[in-house]
Amino acid sequence: MPGTTSQKVRTPEEVNNELAHLEEYYGHVDDIDIHLYRGAYEIKDIYIVKKNVKVDLFLQMINSGKNLSVGIEDIQYKLTLGDDLKTNGKYEKDVHIEPFSSTTLKFALDFEMLNPRATIVKVWTDQDRVPFRLQLSGYLSVGKMERIPVVLFVSGNTELVNEQKPASEAKIPEPYS
Repeated sequence: MPGTTSQKVRTPEEVNNELAHLEEYYGHVDDIDIHLYRGAYEIKDIYIVKKNVKVDLFLQMINSGKNLSVGIEDIQYKLTLGDDLKTNGKYEKDVHIEPFSSTTLKFALDFEMLNPRATIVKVWTDQDRVPFRLQLSGYLSVGKMERIPVVLFVSGNTELVNEQKPASEAKIPEPYS
């Protein structure tokens, strides 16, 4: 028939397979209803989520030494949160801390979501308390000793936070042991 186009009807499984293979996004469709008499379709319960999550991490570094200034150069980081998120990169500035002082570093992190659907379910169902591992490496300069290679490992538990959750419902993490 002139002027008509034919489109293949897709099942929810086919649509979900295509959504799962998008580079920057993850999505899911629960159902697709076909209305043949109208030549239309209805998508039920669709969500699309960006796979990468941008977060600012603040890390306080304290020099409790009496006489020595501390310098840290070429800081590299790797951070994983459970089986859900990972990131790595380089802190662009060198750090210098005088005796009896501290500084707070701000890391602009771009996390890759490893399993978007499971992570989203954890956050929505408030089952989002996960272990974290942070690795920092760089070169330490203290007094006359310069560029000493250093690797620090930090681990504990944290909560993935749903920004839409009211602050009164947010759980306060327990202190590390």
